[in-house]
Amino acid sequence: MKSIKKLLGTACSAATLALTLTTANVEGSGFSILEQSTAGLGRSLAGMACDINEPSAIFFNPSLSTWHDRPGINLGGNWLHVSATAHKNSKNTADGECGNDGGGWSHVPNLDIVYPLTDKIALGFAFSATSGTATKWNPKWVGRYQSIDTELAVVEATPSISYKVLDNLSIGAGVIVQYATIEMTRDNYPMGRLKLKGDSASLGYIAGVTYQPLEKTQLGLSYRSRMTQELDLDGRLTGTPYGTLRGGADADFDLPAVATFGVTQAITDKWEVMMDISWTKASVFDELSVTFDKKSKLGQDAYQTNGSYTQKQEMKWKDTWRVAIGTEYKLTDKWTVRCGTAFDRTPVDDPELRPSSMPDLNRYWFSVGASYQWNEHIRFDLGYVRLHFEKGEWRMNTPTGVASCQMGCSTDIITYALNYTF
Repeated sequence: MKSIKKLLGTACSAATLALTLTTANVEGSGFSILEQSTAGLGRSLAGMACDINEPSAIFFNPSLSTWHDRPGINLGGNWLHVSATAHKNSKNTADGECGNDGGGWSHVPNLDIVYPLTDKIALGFAFSATSGTATKWNPKWVGRYQSIDTELAVVEATPSISYKVLDNLSIGAGVIVQYATIEMTRDNYPMGRLKLKGDSASLGYIAGVTYQPLEKTQLGLSYRSRMTQELDLDGRLTGTPYGTLRGGADADFDLPAVATFGVTQAITDKWEVMMDISWTKASVFDELSVTFDKKSKLGQDAYQTNGSYTQKQEMKWKDTWRVAIGTEYKLTDKWTVRCGTAFDRTPVDDPELRPSSMPDLNRYWFSVGASYQWNEHIRFDLGYVRLHFEKGEWRMNTPTGVASCQMGCSTDIITYALNYTF
């Protein structure tokens, strides 16, 4: 019973929970997948902060909607496949194997609307599942005391308004309404399996400016606010001689602010090049606190074992950044092709702060895409992205020894969209 109580003290698997939910809004770093624009994904999202022609760009910069002279709708979808591999190294002394794969498929949609009210004022609306990831490991693998199955879905809606101060300068702002759900399971030592399920809602804002100093040059700058998530969890520990132990828990933490700068330059009437640089204040996420319900069996056992209903997990994230470069070329009046690449730096360098549910590492983007203009009103977009992760160590202390594996990840995205201009 004492061993079970010790595990209940960290039942929320704080590091796993934090990396899973927080990264839904961290501009790529920390395992979120940026998939809010099919056209943008075809060039690794380079230039999205200043794309005056693409309706889906308002997700990244709300000041862009006023550059549209007609209402437009972008409806897109993205198939994501995450592959995570773990291979045992010489540091591993715990029971279990590393030689297995985790990951899975998920589908995330997005919807964007621009609606000009006058030649200076426009409304925008962006809806997106900003993350929809799943990681599934073999139930007998060495990291089963940290994670087996993790499923995350985060959706957000952002109504916005923009104003054209000058013919070549616009500003905009919007309110971010975000909702997240999470479900995860892991083993407890020496017996039992813990399942956690919960949801959270939060509010934030986004603001941006777009400037066109020259006819063929656009600059964009946006800022996405720091947000606070308050997660309500239901916990259930099954498979013990003492029956099923239940209880609730609360986890509060901050989502970091993000600043993005983009530039697009037309080389000819058919050829454009673009670049984005984004910076994330990930260092605000220093620790995660989990507080158990005092009246529940989980909370009472945690207090008897540790003398507190609140457990803390040190995270020590670092500020991070992302750089993307891309290009587009108009082959004909109907066909446009594009490609791009990006480097996305992880905020997690310490192997003990890299949870197996989301084994984040530095990543490299490689992408291609194309658009077909069916007629004056309808355009079809298609793209493919390959994210390659650097290899790195994952490590944790378990009741049977030190668990250590060499982690590797990759992600494939197949993206498609329909654009309709009225």
